Amino acid sequence: MLIDTHAHLSLDHYKFDRAKTIERAKEAGVSAIVEVGINIENSRRAIKLAREYPFIFASVGVHPHDAVSVSQDFLIELEKLLNKPKVVALGEIGLDFYRNYSPQEIQIDVFVAQLELASELKKPVIIHTRNAMKKTIEILTPFKGKLNGVFHSFSGDRSDCKWAIDNGFLIGINGTITFKGTHLDYLDYLPAESILLETDCPYLAPHPYRGKRNEPAYIVYTAERLAKITGIGVQELIRITGENAKRLFKISLLEESQSGVEAPQYEDFKPKRALGQNFLSNDQIAERIALLSSAKDKTVVEIGCGHGELTRHLVRIARYVYGIEIDEQLRPQIPDFQNFKLIRGDFLRLKLKELTGGKKAVVVGNIPYSITTPILHHLAAQYSDIDSATLMLQKEAARRIFSQPNTKEYGISSVLVQNYFDWKILMELPPHIFSPQPSVSSLLVRLSPKEKPIVDTPNFEEFKRFLKILFSTRRKTILNSLKSLYPVEEIKLALERLSLSTFARPEELSIQELGEIAKYLALSKGK
Repeated sequence: MLIDTHAHLSLDHYKFDRAKTIERAKEAGVSAIVEVGINIENSRRAIKLAREYPFIFASVGVHPHDAVSVSQDFLIELEKLLNKPKVVALGEIGLDFYRNYSPQEIQIDVFVAQLELASELKKPVIIHTRNAMKKTIEILTPFKGKLNGVFHSFSGDRSDCKWAIDNGFLIGINGTITFKGTHLDYLDYLPAESILLETDCPYLAPHPYRGKRNEPAYIVYTAERLAKITGIGVQELIRITGENAKRLFKISLLEESQSGVEAPQYEDFKPKRALGQNFLSNDQIAERIALLSSAKDKTVVEIGCGHGELTRHLVRIARYVYGIEIDEQLRPQIPDFQNFKLIRGDFLRLKLKELTGGKKAVVVGNIPYSITTPILHHLAAQYSDIDSATLMLQKEAARRIFSQPNTKEYGISSVLVQNYFDWKILMELPPHIFSPQPSVSSLLVRLSPKEKPIVDTPNFEEFKRFLKILFSTRRKTILNSLKSLYPVEEIKLALERLSLSTFARPEELSIQELGEIAKYLALSKGK
């Protein structure tokens, strides 16, 4: 499978012949393309292109050239984009000390913030580094074991290549290897299992098109040249690098389906990695979870009802069950109960009160790791419309809920969930009760809305935005993080009122303290 893992087809270079360019790629044998965003607006265009073509996938991020132009809340928007369908990576991000279109300090801050977001959401990263390999490695080192991705358009030496591979990164190779005089001694060390093919179109067109506009169809020239250098057959090289891309980006072209396609039988269904599907496969555990959910005689909203593994037990005890399922190919295989309604759509777009007609909902769900954070934030925003929430969460995601100040997991999810809910671990769920089997255990957690939040902020989204800005720059003090939004003297007064140092960092503060700062600054801003 020939995959172009780095393209910029949404740029204006293809304004007049984009469709024909994509058609030529298919004719050349390109099976998939990763369209890479370079700023927020361009990332939206990448997602739009991915929606239009089944074999195109999107990556979103802020390139170092655009770092100087980001807004204070760019990470909030970026997180929203990362949770869109067919978004497979965070990038193109990194450092460019050659052009220096953005000041180096700003490049570093924006790079680190995006790496932290990728680590939190478990997304691979696409790294751009030019004249900055040493600093890039220095920044990436603390993320060892927490991140993977690709060094796009690799230009380092053997030691850089070794570091990248040893730390879970692949190496992106493009048309530059066809240029005379290109430094290629790192290829002696590079195993085929660590290579991705890319074009970086419209740039870096390979020989014989050097100096002209590049396009995905030209990736075959890069593949042929690399095959000649390495001694691997062209088709074998294409197969290996294609598998590498599918593994890193969790791409499966078989996942593309049109709405209205007949739902396959359970035994024939292939779970979609892109949707994080791990179905509950133990019926006794499913029944126990239904009983523990406190659903008896209540209105239930089930997030991701799948094949009905849990639904069939919920409908027997609940007054009514709304099953929310985003995958068009899935239909709960349950008897024809009159108290069940299947709703096709994204739970993150639903308002519980509107769905249930004002009745408080018992929320139940097996939550994919990749969308745990937005799901929890969506629930927190609607805590007053929730009776309780019983959720299956992977352990690492659950730990963020329970974390306390001065721990590395303490962050925005910890604050929002604990502000609005009391929590309790109901049971541990081993990997073998899910299919396909995940690599880690999960926890069944109950969230019960507090009678009154720890901090009763009048505007949830403003409070969330406030926290997002703070925790996206953890290494900065609260004063430095907020001074672009509020007058420095007002920030100092807010800290002084709580007897806090001007050197205080967000991870050191309690929910009460963070909330009081947010409320004080909101009031001062409104004066």
